[in-house]
Formats: sequence, structure tokens, C-alpha cells
Amino acid sequence: MAGKINRPKGAPAAKRVLEPGPESPPGSNLTLHPKISLAFVQPGRYALNKCTKDEKAALVDKLHNLCALTWKQIYNAGRHGLGFEKVEVKKAAPPEIFKDHNQVAFRFCGKKPMVGFIDHDTFYIVWFDHDFTLYRHD
Repeated sequence: MAGKINRPKGAPAAKRVLEPGPESPPGSNLTLHPKISLAFVQPGRYALNKCTKDEKAALVDKLHNLCALTWKQIYNAGRHGLGFEKVEVKKAAPPEIFKDHNQVAFRFCGKKPMVGFIDHDTFYIVWFDHDFTLYRHD
């Protein structure tokens, strides 16, 4: 994992622009709005039923806001805003889930991440990291 790069004090934050990768919608699909799927949410500690009512309400707001954007807008958004970041989860997932996809995290309640993968124009949620223990947070 790469180290952090600190910017000089007073310098404006750089706008993060991600180049579409293998997990991105192909070609012109960057103009599409995302679809969200709960089909691969795993049971246990990071399941939706472990989230509080407030976290669930924040999730609905986040999904509503994400679906109003295009994938291009999401790729250009900050990772703690409406964008996402690639992560490496400590917990083992069934291998078929992430076989050809990167693990990515979107924030759903403050900085609490939901982790999953992007396939074409759909974000598949796998875990809700409501207690910040699913992966290393730098």
C-alpha cells in the first residue's frame, strides 16, 4: 500500500480524477447513472442488519444522491464525498465475488464505508463497515 503524500500547508486540495479501470463502465457508459445492488451483501458483522436506524437512513440518502450523478461525475468526486476509493479488505469474501473486480468503498454515513465492487454501471454492495474494522483506514 502506497504511503500518504502530504500537501504543503495552505495549498488547495488537489481534485482527484480517477482513470476508468477494469471496474468502470466501458466507453460511453460513463454517461450513465449508477445502479445499486444488494445481491451480494454478506451476512454477519458487516451486514445491513447490523447498522443503526440512522446509518440506514444515511445509506438511503447516499444511494439517492449517487444515482443522481453519472459515473463520470462519481469518478471525479472526492473519496470522502460522493466518490470512492479502492481498498483491500482484511475479511475473506467468497472468491467469486471479487474474481475480476477491485474492492471499492463509498462512504454512506459520515466516513463509514460500504464496500463492494463495480461491474459496468452497477455498484454491488458486499459489506457495511459501520465500525471501521473491515479494512485498514489510513
